[in-house]
Amino acid sequence: DGICSCGGIDPAAAQADSEETLAAALAGEAGTIVLTADITTAAQVNVTRAVTINGNGKTLTASSRAGEAAQKAGILVSSGANAVKITNLTVSGPNTTPAGNGEKKWDDGEYGIKVYASTQVLLDKVTVTAANAGIQVNSSTVALSGTVTVSGNEWGGIEVRKSESDDTLPAGTLNINGATVVCTDQDIP
Repeated sequence: DGICSCGGIDPAAAQADSEETLAAALAGEAGTIVLTADITTAAQVNVTRAVTINGNGKTLTASSRAGEAAQKAGILVSSGANAVKITNLTVSGPNTTPAGNGEKKWDDGEYGIKVYASTQVLLDKVTVTAANAGIQVNSSTVALSGTVTVSGNEWGGIEVRKSESDDTLPAGTLNINGATVVCTDQDIP
């Protein structure tokens, strides 16, 4: 996962410490990307190819309503980005209008992580919080491993569905065998 047995970062892995270096790494060819700092994004993080993203215990804060209404997310794994692994990462947001005064506001589906029309996606030791909703598996095959926490999202934890816009895509599937899913209070303070 981009970390050598000595604890250092594998020199073959791309390193990201900002929105710009993460976007460049995703546009590149490295098979593994290791976050070396917490990152705040003004745009959606788009994963469009097979890659391992090792969060390295860091947090990606999604601060924008980036993307089309049907695809708004902090991280969007999209159309054919098969064999993606996201590990050891916290995703915070997006949530344009957080709950207030006891009222929840749906923001066109701002998920922390959204997987669309992709297969062999693994979310390992991932936390998604402070988003409009946690994780969406849309016409994709996703597996969870380790502890996956989806607490503190305004509307919910995990949604598995079939694409409404493309009838040719299969239903979504989620494998949670061997994973621990934590989902407690969904109201954002």
